[in-house]
Amino acid sequence: MATELDDKAFHSAQSLSLKLLGAFPDYVADFEAKLQSWQEAISPSSDPSTWSSVPEVDALIALGPKTVPLPLRHLSRAEEDATATFLYNKLEHDPEYLVDNADPTRNVTAILKKNFRRNRVVRNALLDWDEHCEMVAIHSNAEWRTEWDEFEELVKLGPPVIPQLMLKYKPRNGPTFSYELLHAILWGYTTELQTISLVDQYNMWDDWFQKRNYNEAPHYAHPSQRVREE
Repeated sequence: MATELDDKAFHSAQSLSLKLLGAFPDYVADFEAKLQSWQEAISPSSDPSTWSSVPEVDALIALGPKTVPLPLRHLSRAEEDATATFLYNKLEHDPEYLVDNADPTRNVTAILKKNFRRNRVVRNALLDWDEHCEMVAIHSNAEWRTEWDEFEELVKLGPPVIPQLMLKYKPRNGPTFSYELLHAILWGYTTELQTISLVDQYNMWDDWFQKRNYNEAPHYAHPSQRVREE
């Protein structure tokens, strides 16, 4: 029997994926095209242990954890989508959130509930950082946004922050330092770049999020390395 939390978890997965579809259509289209190619290359009724044997799965796995909301979208619409559960396990990097592929149907609700709780933590942490950024808005340099507990909390949360962060990053027309948070999550440190086009930064991260593999994220040398080179 479904509980109120179950209903919230299913609704949350659908809501996030719809927001991503509206804001980043290429992100969803790229995933769906690769998913279709993989599903056509396998038999969904076959042994899941064989599903990794076709090359089409590699293109999906390469998208990495920034794509986790999209298999969740499929799970929220069809509880018996074993391929979505299998793919979720391949994209999710946190062992705490993995499930047993041998019994995918039973684990769908558990997956959605875990991710609902995690997404709520991420949302609240992003709101805390937003409030901090508003308080220091008179300062033009990134350090006022990045050298604080609110920023570090988001870095600790890791890749699950990325989809919700990109949704907040997109509509902003003024200066934003979300690229520093993305870089810190993916590479372990901020860029500390002094001269930078915020528009160009957004365009680079948007292109990566929608069209590139996870390991193709924008990457700057560590600040200490740049100092030595100078």
